[in-house]
Amino acid sequence: MALTADGKYYSVADLKNRYSLPADWVLPDMTDEEWKNIFVQTFGYGVVNLERATRPSETLYFYSTVSLDTGYWSATPSTNRSAINLSPAWGARGSITFPMFDNIVSADGTESMPRAFETELSFDSKVHGLELIDLLDEIDLSSDELTENSQITFKLTQNNEIKNLEIKSGKFGFSYRERKENETFKASNPILGLAGNLATFNSKFNRFNFEFFSGNVTDETLLGYDPVLTNDFTPANLGGVYGANLSSNISILDSELSIGAGFMKEDNTVLGAYSDGLFDMGGGQTVYSNAEFKFGVFTANYTIARTHSEPEFGFISNISDLYSDAYSIYANFGSWLFNVSRPLAITNGTLDYVETDFEITSKNELVTNPHIETINLAPENRETRFAILYQPKIFEKAKIAFGFIERVNPDNRTGHEEIFLLKAKTAW
Repeated sequence: MALTADGKYYSVADLKNRYSLPADWVLPDMTDEEWKNIFVQTFGYGVVNLERATRPSETLYFYSTVSLDTGYWSATPSTNRSAINLSPAWGARGSITFPMFDNIVSADGTESMPRAFETELSFDSKVHGLELIDLLDEIDLSSDELTENSQITFKLTQNNEIKNLEIKSGKFGFSYRERKENETFKASNPILGLAGNLATFNSKFNRFNFEFFSGNVTDETLLGYDPVLTNDFTPANLGGVYGANLSSNISILDSELSIGAGFMKEDNTVLGAYSDGLFDMGGGQTVYSNAEFKFGVFTANYTIARTHSEPEFGFISNISDLYSDAYSIYANFGSWLFNVSRPLAITNGTLDYVETDFEITSKNELVTNPHIETINLAPENRETRFAILYQPKIFEKAKIAFGFIERVNPDNRTGHEEIFLLKAKTAW
């Protein structure tokens, strides 16, 4: 208390402006030392200065991955950029604690005292839900109207202000997708589904199809701009991605098998999870394999991936290779579409972080015990989706679609969620 109260921190002149001593005790020719002795008898150390008692110093000290190797503290002048935002592919639960320390010193430098500030970081991936605007965009009510010019095929669609573009010319093609894909009503690559604003260049030679893609990892639960000021509802951009994919198609009797493999490099995210500052997990490097099998009205898709990242500095010392997978099974009977799927999620992986046990003794000595702890990143419960889509043909110039989605353990959390959809389009 002595170091966080006004009596030890301020000069006598400052104390005289802040405190009033009993009039009978104050003499006209009293020295500063005599006045301070009376102050101590009256107020003790004085009133606790809450700002000084609770506000950290400009420099905080902590044990990091570097300091564990060297035995020295790490220091940071600022922690306001440290953040983490987990994607639905992550399933870790609970929180971890990172203590930080500083040393408060009296104004005359004769006394000092260590202080500890515990920072709690939640590894509980937030509820993202499914964006209705994206689900409705997956329901295609267009007539696949194509604009053909010689050997060039051009298709531009805009549903609910979402723009999609496809251009094909012979063995080459280009496509652009503004938003992420939920892979609920149509098969898609779940790894590429992490990115929005996705531009894809592809070329096809014989049985092989090569793709190069580039885009951004976005979070639809966050906005990139203040809509009150800009009237812009663009999702927040968390980082860039790029990669390539090579696939081949094989026809077997009345069935078709497509097998592909590729890689994706993330700038500031790991499987869509954003991190920065002391919680920086680095950028993810993912290799994946995808297989799709079609037979009659049935389509099955399975993807398995391995992601590697290397944290450089901070509380996170190591992330093991993250293994993830996803699958979907579709059945299309005329106007009816049935789907069972499991979205992309980590199946195996751990994260090591620096945890520090500490104690401040009665002699104001700081005793610390830094060590490595591990948290499991795989979800306890995987999400499973059941979807039904019905598109009856009512009128020639009017189209309508009814959809229903049942989410079991949504966002890898225990529970259920039901979603009903209705989309109509007319052209009179």
